[in-house]
Amino acid sequence: MKSAIIYNGPSLLDGKPIVVIATYSNRNTKTGHVVQTYILRSDINPLEASKTGEDYSICGDCPMRGEVTTDPERKQAKGRKCYVNLGQGVLIVWKAYKRGVYQTGDAATMGRGRFVRVGTYGDPAAVPSHVWDQLLSECETWTA
Repeated sequence: MKSAIIYNGPSLLDGKPIVVIATYSNRNTKTGHVVQTYILRSDINPLEASKTGEDYSICGDCPMRGEVTTDPERKQAKGRKCYVNLGQGVLIVWKAYKRGVYQTGDAATMGRGRFVRVGTYGDPAAVPSHVWDQLLSECETWTA
C-alpha cells in the first residue's frame, strides 16, 4: 500500500473536519523510505487555512502558525515561521485528496515494517490516539 486515508473525522482540537493521509515513497532522497502523515483540513486548502486561521484545527495554538491576514497579496499567514512549506508537499497531497486519489485504508497495513513519521504536517494531538496506535502497531520504527 503506497497511500491511504487513515482518519477522516472531527479534529480533537476544535471539532472541525480533518483528514489524515499517509503516503509512502522510496524515491525521496531527503527523507528516504518513510511513511509521511499529513494532517489536513478536509474542506479548506492548506494555504487558505493558514491565512484565515482555520489551521487551528490541525495546528492548535502553535506559535509558528503566524497571524491571520486579509492581505490579498499574501498566500498564507503573516509571519508564519513553521518549517513546513505549504506550497509543496502539503498542497500536493491536499489537491490529490480533493481529486479522489486516496482511498480509505488500514493504518496498521500502511505502517507494517516501515519507518513512520507521525505529523509530517499538523499536530498529532488533533487526531484520536487509536489512529496512531494502529499505524505504529507493526511499524519498524517511528518518529514524531
